[in-house]
Amino acid sequence: WMKNFPEDETQQAVLEGLRAHSANVTLDKVGKAIQIEYEGGNYGQGRHDGSVRISDEDVRIYDSRYPGKHLLSHDDLPSSPDDLKWCLQSSNWDYGWDEEEG
Repeated sequence: WMKNFPEDETQQAVLEGLRAHSANVTLDKVGKAIQIEYEGGNYGQGRHDGSVRISDEDVRIYDSRYPGKHLLSHDDLPSSPDDLKWCLQSSNWDYGWDEEEG
């Protein structure tokens, strides 16, 4: 599924979907995830820096203002950058907490 997310198009989806100032895409082929770090994004709670993580299980938004907490999408997993942009603009998100490590 990761091949369906070209770096440039995925970056653009986050820039547009969260109205971010900048975004940097990292592919984690071992962990089978795509991480997009962004600055100046907004999902409706004010401008902030954070990251979007796409895996074969879910899509999460991490807001740097709330360590250990994330937003979890309840929409279908995106299959393209256009789907990701739509997902980021959706209101179908709930808060989740990261499991304690160690």
